[in-house]
Amino acid sequence: MKTSLQGLIIVGCGGHARSAADIVHETDPDCQIVFVDGAGWLGEVIMGFPVLTSYPETWTACFVGIGDNTRREQASDDPRLLGKVVSVIAQSSYVSNFAILGEGLFVGQFAHIGPEARGGQRDHSERCGHR
Repeated sequence: MKTSLQGLIIVGCGGHARSAADIVHETDPDCQIVFVDGAGWLGEVIMGFPVLTSYPETWTACFVGIGDNTRREQASDDPRLLGKVVSVIAQSSYVSNFAILGEGLFVGQFAHIGPEARGGQRDHSERCGHR
């Protein structure tokens, strides 16, 4: 993630969501992160960030941090997310200027996305490839 965010909703609160939060916090320590997960507990806090069971009234950016491909795809189709989905890209990763990437991508620590690699919407870095 190359731009600073004031606040970010991360959908989910499992391992993938936590990895995304870790990268966002490293990149932008002032970003106000909130996890949203319907299975969250009242008052739950993960990594110092609150967990809500529903979307707050106002928000501008989100990342779908659900590791399961099918569940991530279903959550990503929520019309409330339209135009608000951002990618999470670790500072230690390399993304070629010649790569073609969609929105909502997760590119983890030390990943290498080479020239002409393509990543569709909501992919993990290990699923990006040449086509």
